[in-house]
Amino acid sequence: SPAALNVGRALVVDAQDNVCFGGNFGGAVDFDPDPVQTALRSAQGADDMFVVKLTPAGGFVWAWTAGGGDWDDVQALALGPNGHVHVSGTFRGSVDLDGDSAPDVTSHGDADILLAELDADGALVRFDAFGGTGYDAAWGIAVDGAGNRFATGFFHDSVDFDPSAGDATLTAHGEYYDGFLLRLGATGDFGWVRQFGGTSLDAGTGLARDPQGNLLVAGQFSGTIDFEPSPAGAQFLVGDGSLDGFLM
Repeated sequence: SPAALNVGRALVVDAQDNVCFGGNFGGAVDFDPDPVQTALRSAQGADDMFVVKLTPAGGFVWAWTAGGGDWDDVQALALGPNGHVHVSGTFRGSVDLDGDSAPDVTSHGDADILLAELDADGALVRFDAFGGTGYDAAWGIAVDGAGNRFATGFFHDSVDFDPSAGDATLTAHGEYYDGFLLRLGATGDFGWVRQFGGTSLDAGTGLARDPQGNLLVAGQFSGTIDFEPSPAGAQFLVGDGSLDGFLM
């Protein structure tokens, strides 16, 4: 699709060495690398999100695409204990996630956070969406052995991170963005959310779990920021330039 921008942003390899990668695409794209076979998908808007699964030999297994009339993107992937693929990203407007051409979710404002789970056949299992009136995105995702999901990214204005009827609203400091770290249970129940930020642009851009189950967050910050994610503490750092990186 030479007339459109197609970008791969995320990659995971499962226990059988199958490869899953995701990102966004525009126009019409054949996701099957075989020159004879085709797996053609057409974007519904400016850009749609995609995840493709290939065998260890590079053979096509499945492709999942989702989108609407605007720009939608996969930012990170993680594997669950059952081999399911977990997706984090961002979307705008009304988006079809399961391929039936009917909108499944609509953003609250500019762009919202999307967390989605795909089964071993690439079918949508569940999704959760969070957002406010500004631009919000999830750039990192991790899953533990019990299927609990963790996500990091950034948010603007006020966002309720509880997908149920409860309230877990956070409000960003200043006029820019704050980072977040979110935990949801395997079935989507709310666990907790932590905020880190100052008065400038702060974000979590990557997330991983170590062998002991600790969470490692990479990201960026500007100016003075409180990196203590618990409500009771404080750990202030001052950046050296206009934009600095961090590992927490």
